Amino acid sequence: SMPAPNVISYLRNNRAVDSEVEATIRDRQDLIERVLAQAAGRPGAVVVAGDMNSTERSRVYRLLSEHHVDAYRTAGLGLGHTFPAQGGRWRGIPILPRLLRIDMIFHSLDMVALESHVGPALGDSDHRPVTARLAWRE
Repeated sequence: SMPAPNVISYLRNNRAVDSEVEATIRDRQDLIERVLAQAAGRPGAVVVAGDMNSTERSRVYRLLSEHHVDAYRTAGLGLGHTFPAQGGRWRGIPILPRLLRIDMIFHSLDMVALESHVGPALGDSDHRPVTARLAWRE
C-alpha cells in the first residue's frame, strides 16, 4: 500500500493538513519512481498492483501509465471505484461508499487485460478488491 493521507488524524493532532497531505503525495511519487526503476531493470513481464492511494488524475497514475497499462481502464466495466468499501458516518457526516478508484492493476505492454472487476467488500478492509485476467500479447 502506498502512503496515505489521514486528514482525520492530522486534525485530531493539530497538524497542518496541507503540508501533511503534500508530504504523502511526494512519498507516493518517490515510491512509485523506485518501483518503476526496479521494474525497468528486469527482463520479462511486469505487474504492479495494489492500493495506490492515488486517482487517475495524479502524478503517480501518470508515471505508471507512461510504460504500463491500467487493466481496469482497458478491460473493466463501470467506474471501478474501490474506496471506501462501505458507507458510514464520521461525526454525523455521511460517508458515501465507493467514491474513488485508488486500487489498481497495471501490466507491461507485452500483456493484455482480458477482463477486470471490482469485487464485493471482504472482511474488515475499507477497500474493495480488484482482479484482472491477463494474457500474453500475441
